[in-house]
Amino acid sequence: MDEDKSLTRDEDSQESDSPIPQQCMELFEVLHAKNKQDHMKDDNKSQNHQDDKNKMQSNSAANTKDWSFYLNYAADHEYDCTNTLTSAVCKVGHNPTGEIGVEDMSHETIYEDHLSSEPEDNGENRTGTSSSLGVGNNDSQTEIEKIEVDSEANGTMDLCEDQKNEGAYYHSLDLSFESPPMVLDYKKEFSSCKSNFTKGCKWSPDGLCLLVASNDKKLRIFNLPAPLLQNNFPSEAWFTSEAEQYEHAAVTVQERELVYDYTWYPSMRSDNPRSCCFAVTCRDHPVHLWDAWNGEMIASYSSYDHLDQMVAAKSTAFNLDGTLLVCGFNKCMRIFHTCRPGRIFDTIRTVKKGETGQQGIISCMAFHPLIPSVFMAGSYLGSIALYNTGEKKAVLFISGMEGVTHLQFSADGNKLFTGMRTSDEILCYDMRNPTELYCRYRREVTTHQRIYFDVDPQNKYLVTGNTNGQVSAWNLLDYDGDQVEGPIPTLKPSSTFLAHKDSTNGISLNPHYPVMATSSGQRHFPELVSVSDIDSDSEDDSQPLFRPSRSPQENTVKLWWLGR
Repeated sequence: MDEDKSLTRDEDSQESDSPIPQQCMELFEVLHAKNKQDHMKDDNKSQNHQDDKNKMQSNSAANTKDWSFYLNYAADHEYDCTNTLTSAVCKVGHNPTGEIGVEDMSHETIYEDHLSSEPEDNGENRTGTSSSLGVGNNDSQTEIEKIEVDSEANGTMDLCEDQKNEGAYYHSLDLSFESPPMVLDYKKEFSSCKSNFTKGCKWSPDGLCLLVASNDKKLRIFNLPAPLLQNNFPSEAWFTSEAEQYEHAAVTVQERELVYDYTWYPSMRSDNPRSCCFAVTCRDHPVHLWDAWNGEMIASYSSYDHLDQMVAAKSTAFNLDGTLLVCGFNKCMRIFHTCRPGRIFDTIRTVKKGETGQQGIISCMAFHPLIPSVFMAGSYLGSIALYNTGEKKAVLFISGMEGVTHLQFSADGNKLFTGMRTSDEILCYDMRNPTELYCRYRREVTTHQRIYFDVDPQNKYLVTGNTNGQVSAWNLLDYDGDQVEGPIPTLKPSSTFLAHKDSTNGISLNPHYPVMATSSGQRHFPELVSVSDIDSDSEDDSQPLFRPSRSPQENTVKLWWLGR
């Protein structure tokens, strides 16, 4: 059976097969009208936008010369996705008609809109306190508004009129990485067993929730403590007794198998429970969409191969407005519409018969911050490629590196940072000339583990973890630090500090507050007993050949205060 014909859908097949549910059509029409209203201010600009859109589609080709059109398109028209992020809250199950449930092509109800009303706080699956902000707290909006007023009076935030109307709040951060004080240590949550190492940590888009995956197949959500929001740190009361009430997760989600990857819904805001969700992909299971407010599963996105067997995605990422969910597989990627769970998807072939392409498993993806349809994908076989969700083919291909484990664009979209396994460098490419490497950033990665790094929203700082437990930071606006001589600059970190005794695999800068989260742990294998350690005088022939690893183990998540 041909996989593209049986399992994917294009425009022609959507018209000829079973009709799209009326609820989805109405939702698409509303989103389309809203986007058109936000981005087309007059008829002339609307016509230019359509002409450029047609030009984008006609000029796409799989070579390194055509990629620059996408960036020029954003620069010329100052494309802004902020309105799209705030208006396209197309959370699964919510539609303008108020009807419950969405049906697939066979008109079988997939799920119910359990978020049609405010969630009932029954106290189950929550250990967060009432004084913390984030998920599982009905007083979050009141506290946020109070903090906004206080911070605005103190001059710590820059608010434009549109952001005030939408309830958004943005800090002008000045961070310090010189021996930052530790705020919290969540080691009690990960002390169930010695091998319960973490798998990175990610702040939510609103900066109030921290999502952490671990080896026990659980995902935990920690709320940002209220004193940190009010800049009441450090204080004597915090270190004596106040910190203890924030040491447990607010919400815990139990997955069925080993977690591969996870990502927040990009429009997530804690004061809007309908937007509080995240996607998770795990072994031998579909991609699951979980409710971050109460820990319930909302929907599943299933992928099937040419033998009609379910295959698990190795990576997943939302596009900028959250309407698409892109999943990485071996030699292909599949795109799901967020509002249409099930097994209906589009396929992007990274390798086509008779052509060169991106080989291997797609390990990570990163969407361009200014162009919603353009994203970069990395492969475990050491290559990165630029794709367009509309054209479904690569427009740029770069190879010749170690297995890629993490990708991230700078906030302005001009720089691309690439991290690899068993590589002591973070590669930086200038997207205005991506065929040549711009510079390297020195770090220590000696294993195949995914070691995260992060860039702050102001494009000022780059931070990364290391397998030796340290955190390295660079000031991207100041290159006065030492450089390793060579044709391509290799920059040493401007500041480092020891965050964990074990591998620092996850790191995440809060987008709105001077707080950084780090996570630690790795898989420790038994060590072979040396000949000198074997007791030759012993008559017992059952002496063990292996012993537990003697390297330090630390499985935890820590918060660090970066305020000056």
